[in-house]
Amino acid sequence: RQNLAALNYHFGSKDGLLEAVYLRRGSLLNHERQVLLEEMERETGGSNVELDDVFRAMLLPAVRWSADHKSGRSTFIRFLFRCYHDSTPGLKKLRLKEAETLRQMILPRLRRALPGVSDSILYWGIQFALGAMHYTIGDLKWTEEVSRGSTDVSSIESITDNLVAFPAGGLRRLVETQAEAGSAERPRSRRSQ
Repeated sequence: RQNLAALNYHFGSKDGLLEAVYLRRGSLLNHERQVLLEEMERETGGSNVELDDVFRAMLLPAVRWSADHKSGRSTFIRFLFRCYHDSTPGLKKLRLKEAETLRQMILPRLRRALPGVSDSILYWGIQFALGAMHYTIGDLKWTEEVSRGSTDVSSIESITDNLVAFPAGGLRRLVETQAEAGSAERPRSRRSQ
């Protein structure tokens, strides 16, 4: 147990403590993401960026951390999960800070993977990925229980493969839907003139 006065002295407030935790661990998590993104770009020469690889670099470190109970990384993942589901001002501020970090890191790569697609649609892809990730790794035991053990929650690769397929497939379908809607609207607009 820590003395409340000592916590206030060092961090200023509960929100200050939460931000310190986020900054310490969140920067390490995002560093791992950045390393994976840079490795991907070196392998492809930076031009042929694949959508699945961008999402893999975004999601894999968090999946790994969720399984790392010895170093406390799984506790940080649960903390991030709470940030995404809590509306208190301090946690909301951390959630927005995380979103901005991921926007700067992921959005340029999504633009290269899907050239010509609007940022609005690409943001949906980031949202799909984050939502699936937080919901999945926030409580893997629930997934195991609900599936009555038929879903393998012990394999980091399997979890990551499924997590990557979901937002990548959803984003591809959203792009197709938008393209279909755009082409369907063009003839109508000509007729109406």
